Amino acid sequence: MTFAVLAFIAFFLFDVNSVRLRLRALQILFPLGALCLLIATWTEARTAFQQTAPLDGIDFVWLAFSAIHAILLVYALFFAIPFSASYTDSLNVGPRTVTRTGLYGMCRHPGVWFLAFSMFFLALAMSTSRMWLFVGLVSALNLLYVGFQDVWTFPHIFSDYDDYRQCIPFLLPRLKKGS
Repeated sequence: MTFAVLAFIAFFLFDVNSVRLRLRALQILFPLGALCLLIATWTEARTAFQQTAPLDGIDFVWLAFSAIHAILLVYALFFAIPFSASYTDSLNVGPRTVTRTGLYGMCRHPGVWFLAFSMFFLALAMSTSRMWLFVGLVSALNLLYVGFQDVWTFPHIFSDYDDYRQCIPFLLPRLKKGS
């Protein structure tokens, strides 16, 4: 679980760097955080697997749902928004505007849902108390992180974020255009 906490510390520091410090060397913090979260999830899944083995103790339908949501998370974070402006060239880009189409036209932080459901289905697939604790920790840290982004990071980075906040809901997706 230590790697999960380290992951979110790296994410927070990445945002602070993006707004205040603007040091190119610290751009590594986001991929480092993603790697820490991946290691944490792998470690917890391996531990749960050892506790739920043999294979008939694992529900592969829930595991498939977890994988689908993990793929959707990757899409939301790396393909539904401009990758280079968001992660690699963010220090060189002037005032930016938010993406208001697709997933980001439904809610401001769609990745929250994909991460939460991926973790939830993983815990259903290999249900142990430690896995459920891990899912709760990651979900809580992720909610804190997107709250921080919504209140502090994004208003500094995006010139139109205040308007975006007025038009697009925080977490609960709107399913119809213009509602």
